[in-house]
Amino acid sequence: MTFWELFLEASIVVKLIILFLIFLSVYSWAVVGKKHQEFRKRYKELNIIKSKNGKNIFKEWTAIANENENKGYFKNVIKKGILAINNSKDENSKIKKEDLESIIAYMKESMEVAIEREIQIIKKNTSILATIGSVSPYIGLLGTVWGIMQSFIAIGVAKQATLEYVAPSIAEALIATAIALFTAIPAYIFYNSYQNKVEELSEEYQLLTDEFCLLAKNNLNKSK
Repeated sequence: MTFWELFLEASIVVKLIILFLIFLSVYSWAVVGKKHQEFRKRYKELNIIKSKNGKNIFKEWTAIANENENKGYFKNVIKKGILAINNSKDENSKIKKEDLESIIAYMKESMEVAIEREIQIIKKNTSILATIGSVSPYIGLLGTVWGIMQSFIAIGVAKQATLEYVAPSIAEALIATAIALFTAIPAYIFYNSYQNKVEELSEEYQLLTDEFCLLAKNNLNKSK
């Protein structure tokens, strides 16, 4: 029997469970596709920023942050740092020497808050993959148990227990578990992969923030 024939022969409960699992699978793959594009863009932006190694990296990073061509990710963090510096200047648009350390500390705190916001954005919808990966096997098991239970009821009514009579009913029940595993395994694999990437990006953002603060401090010292 084909999958379609098994599906049509299944009880209404098993059919609903199978359809729900298919929906979860499609949804999880949609999340994976969207997250894959987001991570690709974030790593591309990081590579552009890290490739800048001219004499005035601070100005180069500032110029990148002010670009409006592409959507910003770590650009948003740099902008928060620049905004912190600008807000700390006096009426003559200058920074006092004695205020430099506190301004750099304020800038770093502002950038770290921006990093936390970016990490929250990255994590958005990834937890649903863990939920799908954890719950799907149990949903499939429910369909299997229900299908087998209905098979035994039918066997009791028909008073037949031959392999030819039982096999199709058992196959109908087991198909729910097969679809559940097909849904759960990729979702959980990608969830773990994305968790590692989130940690990696968080570390990269923190390192770049520390470097930007040092560059800003050096640039402000020179501008006095």
